[in-house]
Amino acid sequence: MRKYLLFVMFLASSVVVQAVTTGDVVVSPENKGVFVDKFFYDAKIHNNPNLSNSKLDDLFVTDGFNGVRTPVWGNINQPAHPTNGVVVGSYYTGHVNLILGAKARNPDLIVFASKKLNGDDSFPDWTKDANGVIPDQYAILLADYIEYMATQGIEIDVLGIDNERKYNEGNILPDRHKDIVDELILLSVSRGFPMPQIIGHEDFDPDRNNWMANFMNGDREDYLDIFGTHYYARWRPLVKLQSDLAWAGNREKWHTELHWDQKDEDDMVEAEQSVCAMWDCTDNDMNGLMWWSYSRSGFRGSIMKDFSVPLIGAYDLATDDVDGPDTTTLGKLQTRAFLQGNQLTVFALNVNDTVSYPDQVFRVDSGRIIGDVSVLQWTSTNDTAGTAYTVSSTGPQTFEFTLPARSISRFSVTFAPDALFSHYPFEGNADDASPNALHGTETGPVTYPAGREGFAATGGIEVPFNSFDDLLTTFWVKTDASAGSLITGDELAVGLVGSNALFSVGTNLITSFKPLNDGRWHHIAAERTMAAGEMRLYVDGRLEAYGTDADATLSETNLMLGGIDGQLDEVRFFGRALQSNDIYNLRAPSVLLGVGGTAEERGPVESFVSITHCGAGSDYPYIDLVENDGTWLPGYNGTQNRTMSTATASDPVLLPKAGSQYFKATTGSWWRGMNKPKLDNLLVEAGSYSVSFYAGDADANVLFYSAANTNLPVSGNHIGLTATDPNSPVLPDMNATVQTLLHYLDPAVGISFDVAAVPGDGQWVQWTIDYTVPTNSPMIGRQLGFLFRKPSGNSPQTTAAFDGPLMIDFVPAEAGGDPSPAIGYDLAGSTATPTDDYHALPALLTTGTNSIVPVVDLVEEGLEQIVISLDASTNYYISGSGSENILIVDHPMDAWRATEFGTNATNPAIAGDTANPDGDTLSNELEWTLVTDPWVVDVPAMNPTINEPYFIVSYDLRTNSLYGVGVSWSDTLSDPDWRTDDVTLTKIGQVDDVETWAALLSLDETNKFVRVGIEQ
Repeated sequence: MRKYLLFVMFLASSVVVQAVTTGDVVVSPENKGVFVDKFFYDAKIHNNPNLSNSKLDDLFVTDGFNGVRTPVWGNINQPAHPTNGVVVGSYYTGHVNLILGAKARNPDLIVFASKKLNGDDSFPDWTKDANGVIPDQYAILLADYIEYMATQGIEIDVLGIDNERKYNEGNILPDRHKDIVDELILLSVSRGFPMPQIIGHEDFDPDRNNWMANFMNGDREDYLDIFGTHYYARWRPLVKLQSDLAWAGNREKWHTELHWDQKDEDDMVEAEQSVCAMWDCTDNDMNGLMWWSYSRSGFRGSIMKDFSVPLIGAYDLATDDVDGPDTTTLGKLQTRAFLQGNQLTVFALNVNDTVSYPDQVFRVDSGRIIGDVSVLQWTSTNDTAGTAYTVSSTGPQTFEFTLPARSISRFSVTFAPDALFSHYPFEGNADDASPNALHGTETGPVTYPAGREGFAATGGIEVPFNSFDDLLTTFWVKTDASAGSLITGDELAVGLVGSNALFSVGTNLITSFKPLNDGRWHHIAAERTMAAGEMRLYVDGRLEAYGTDADATLSETNLMLGGIDGQLDEVRFFGRALQSNDIYNLRAPSVLLGVGGTAEERGPVESFVSITHCGAGSDYPYIDLVENDGTWLPGYNGTQNRTMSTATASDPVLLPKAGSQYFKATTGSWWRGMNKPKLDNLLVEAGSYSVSFYAGDADANVLFYSAANTNLPVSGNHIGLTATDPNSPVLPDMNATVQTLLHYLDPAVGISFDVAAVPGDGQWVQWTIDYTVPTNSPMIGRQLGFLFRKPSGNSPQTTAAFDGPLMIDFVPAEAGGDPSPAIGYDLAGSTATPTDDYHALPALLTTGTNSIVPVVDLVEEGLEQIVISLDASTNYYISGSGSENILIVDHPMDAWRATEFGTNATNPAIAGDTANPDGDTLSNELEWTLVTDPWVVDVPAMNPTINEPYFIVSYDLRTNSLYGVGVSWSDTLSDPDWRTDDVTLTKIGQVDDVETWAALLSLDETNKFVRVGIEQ
């Protein structure tokens, strides 16, 4: 112990400590906002458009626009509707060609027609009077237009009957709007054209003259399908927009004329105003967007394009930054993020003349970033396309890039969601066992009986859901019902129909061919991959159904579990499709990589790499040996192939559960496989196996187990697992006892049996056999097989039966005989070097904790990074992220050393912890701790004071010091009993890493001496 004594007094002063907000830009992929599913090209800006093929390709292929707004003419300059029933088609030629060209590139194009205005001459004379448009006459004009466009091969999907009422004479207030729609509905019926959806009110700015409020208060809800408005960047009347949106209810909400206002201002400021106006829309759940005068070139066009295209078909994600979440104030740091499939785009506006953000950290708080980050950054309005950069991510969830003052930035990266979204084991509740804690809600009577693993659930449970593009759900079900729901949403469902499993995505539906209503546990896996439009349904580990055209975008936010007379267990949802090992490869364990702490060159935190061995890497331990096509895969009895026939519950002699199918045979042996025992490439590993199945015989004299000892089969019965060398198959003795099945090559294999009669089913028994394979067994790595043999020595010969599914559970051996694989890794991307910066890890990582121990030096190196990436291997699966980061920070004194000692900073005789270059009583370590000068003989600063009712001393101390401070007092310096009672320590200030502390001692009539002790 080292103690340095100070006798000091100091005047205490109060300091206000302000909370510091993190400076990271944080994106929350799990917190999705609006899904922007519509982005229009506004053709109303053209009187007679003539877009080239390349321009059409740019808009409707490259940029991905999926809608067009086109004009309804009829003003004085474009008299396309001179009278009732007449349409002058020449005025529409350019727009018809544009729409047909767009539809050729996108057959699902949305055609949105809207009245074109021309001040007080917006409507033909025959459609209006002094009060505005005449509803029945104007409806005729609209019907004429819809019918004409139909003759050109164009159906009008959406119709705007008004446009910026402030600038036209139509006077279409809510009542007149309703009357026009009523008349148009009648015309659509009488003339036989499809009624388009109606959008409104499309005024010059939101909430003008309380139009939406008046409309909704007048019982007119059915006369407006889509809310649409205009919204100018120069004003950004956000409060008005939010007021209108509150009246819009559950309708789709479109911004139908987004302006880039050119006001002779700085172009960078105009860009910020315009982009933020667009974000006002997405922040407030508007799913349709459209620029007036969309451009793709120049500074304005490149911003417009590069900030719009990533929004098409994308979710708005919650973001936060140093200026708060979803900031709307101009001049602040503005950040937004959008997820388009697996492409994450993050935008950052720093249109501020004085503030920059060097090495700004961007972080996703779930999932991971894959690969490099593509950057476009504009720092000058002369930059017409942005400057492109490619940067590496700094971790699985972070990247960094500088945001200079007056800069606009776009970052694009591939994003992978967390594999496991939620997991409901139903262990007495509806809680989510995943880290996301997306707990379910019981919607009615729910019970939790014994289940497939632990407990299961009956009844209805509502759970949160995220509509991933690629998704997977897996679960167990046990039921006698022939129909009902298992998982239900508006667009996604898994259930039973006609006793078979059903999986639907949108309007696409596939069903299994295997009945599930046999009262036994079955495993279901259903997946959808959006890009390929494929869906698959697996039952008990086998692909049973396949479908295509399942590429619809989903918007489910909640699902209902249950709804069938039966039990569900271990329901899991994944934000990915099946991995190749999920179904078929049951042999390898999985490993989970984790890291902890930040490695300090000297300090209390030691970081580590943690490898968790997760067991058998398969959620699908059922292997169904009963093929639904009615045949058993040919077996082998040592001399010839054998085939078993099947029977159903209609068999009058042997009756399993109603409706089930099983195998029957008279005598002999059957191997699973062609000429060797084989179960879907499942290899023997050290650990324990639990095998469960059903067997039976119509003859009560032919038993599969001994009446005297139900834990042992009758001699000659062979039912259970076996193994053989795949390169040189060797069959066991056919007349040997069942104990030899898995240990004929290794007597050390342990076997136990449990046989129970199935109530009401005659000679059917449920048989469970447990095996234990030691770590040194010669069978490890051999193929696991299943043997079924009915003894042939009994008379008369009668039918024996076997019924699947065969259930095989595998649990790896535990510590002591742990077969955990050695795990390869690499350090690509690391800035820290083994041996120089930290003690090198072993060549192969192992299960458990692998410590990261930094090498202590005197060098100021800054933050260094270790990137641990697990190597792919057939010996194990990588569960979750296979790459993690660890940071190594300098010794807390190293920066101080570099400042104080310069070129001598690495010389331990001068700059070392215990060195004392100024020759006073303080070592360098204490000079740094107490904020004194290592080159000057000095003592810590002191300023005594008395501030009734306290006697006060103070001292400075480094935040990262490894020393503690104790304050004591005595009545006399000779008093050996220094006391610590009646002393209060208070932190009163901090500048950088230097803290100021005050010790307060109550005044009384005695003399007092104060001692400050620095202790190691």
